[in-house]
Amino acid sequence: MTSEQAARAFFEACGREDWTEVGKFFSPINDRLKQGLGGLEIISIGESFASKGAAARFVPYEIKLRPQEFVVRVSNANPAKRYVITGTFGTNLALLQELNWTNEPVLLPKNDVYERLSPVEAVKAYFDASAKLDWDEMGKFAPDYDVQNDKSQIEVAQKQGMDVKKMIPRREAVEAFWSPEKSAWFVRCREFQVKKWNLALRNDNPVHRWQVDGGI
Repeated sequence: MTSEQAARAFFEACGREDWTEVGKFFSPINDRLKQGLGGLEIISIGESFASKGAAARFVPYEIKLRPQEFVVRVSNANPAKRYVITGTFGTNLALLQELNWTNEPVLLPKNDVYERLSPVEAVKAYFDASAKLDWDEMGKFAPDYDVQNDKSQIEVAQKQGMDVKKMIPRREAVEAFWSPEKSAWFVRCREFQVKKWNLALRNDNPVHRWQVDGGI
């Protein structure tokens, strides 16, 4: 296989949800990968290219992801008394990502405005800030390290000439509910995305088979 053929085979297997075939190109296969890439549609696969200092070849791709549902946990048990994001979960409330605030959310100049936001409104405000790449506003609802991680990914994409607007999914905050079992507020959300990026593949292994090394 060429790297382009390997990229297409990988994405086609994800679209069919054939995880045995996907496993030939990437491991480990976890629930987050299945939820994120299962049922995708390929829009285009481009010609691969090399990058100085990198062992991988990069294959440009554009895919349409299946609408995703997920749940965001929020809490206002902090000195600022405003809702912030403390984790993301699957629809069955299985933890996907824990967001730990190493420093407590600080009081803001107009903290009362943020205090009045409901769980749904707080998550929506975060999504709106993310769509505008407003890092300062995002930092009012998510820990600094998480915001900086998003910012770094966008900066790398910009340096590679990518259209970063296509990297940002459209997300909706739908409804909030209280979980007595977990003693927390959760917000049901939906995400719609066409993703355009570069799939990194390497074949410097004993069997010289292309393996996905990043870019998903």
